[in-house]
Amino acid sequence: MKNSIKHLWVLAFMLISSVTLFAQGVGEIPVPLENYAEAFATFAALVGVIPIVTEFLKRILGANSTTPDALIQTLSWVVGIVLTMFGWGFQLGFLQGIEWDSALLWGFGASLAANGVADTKIIQWVFSLFVKK
Repeated sequence: MKNSIKHLWVLAFMLISSVTLFAQGVGEIPVPLENYAEAFATFAALVGVIPIVTEFLKRILGANSTTPDALIQTLSWVVGIVLTMFGWGFQLGFLQGIEWDSALLWGFGASLAANGVADTKIIQWVFSLFVKK
């Protein structure tokens, strides 16, 4: 009886956590922004724009299933940093009035947040430094 209850809880957790996957579109480009400055209104908005631009660039560059994951990850990080520095250069949204080095760190943070930080081997390596084996 206890095992079946545990299995039901695991099943319920899996079903509830997979709801977020229904919002993702596979192979389609989302609707473009009407006002491009809105992408820099908040940090969360910038994090949401990075995958859109990365997917657009992947299509232009002709990335396919044989393209190494590390290359795609690097492209996404570069896109995040370049977008943030672009927003900083034009003093858009939350980047208005901050120094360039802070904007660079915001860009790196947005790139990591947009790509699922826990999925990268580098972050797992950093976590392994603080966790006992």
